[in-house]
Amino acid sequence: MKQILFVFLIFSASYSFAHDYFFAFAEVEYDEYNANVEATLVMTTHDFESYLRKKNIITKELSFYKNDSIVLKQVETEILKHFSISSSSVGALSLEGFEIELTGMIQVYLTAPILSPAEGLDIQFDLLMDEYKEQQNKLTFIYRDQKTSYVYLQNKRSQHIDFY
Repeated sequence: MKQILFVFLIFSASYSFAHDYFFAFAEVEYDEYNANVEATLVMTTHDFESYLRKKNIITKELSFYKNDSIVLKQVETEILKHFSISSSSVGALSLEGFEIELTGMIQVYLTAPILSPAEGLDIQFDLLMDEYKEQQNKLTFIYRDQKTSYVYLQNKRSQHIDFY
């Protein structure tokens, strides 16, 4: 009887690592002083690594590739397929780096030069939505100490953000 209970507990514990919700968060700030846009993307490391494995970009944990410029370029390319900032005044986004936290989250840092914020920005944020149909993303835009939040869903993957 103890063996059956032990096996049941092991299987129950393995299912506790799965989750029914999928979220990614982004904070995008226009830095007037340095004339650039800074973005931080936050998502679960497990989901992001699983996505990258299915795309055959990584085979091990992402932390093993922190100094591998070829893999990091592939990771950057994949991220930029699903997170983009478009405007005639904004240059190309580039991956500055990432941090894997002990909480199971990963923070990805991106920057892009910006000439003028006059016309606003079109921001696509459908990261992980093709992999997880329940994926919902939230973006907070910061400009001159004012914050505005936007929700991105399967049917709303891109939004126009005006400067205040």
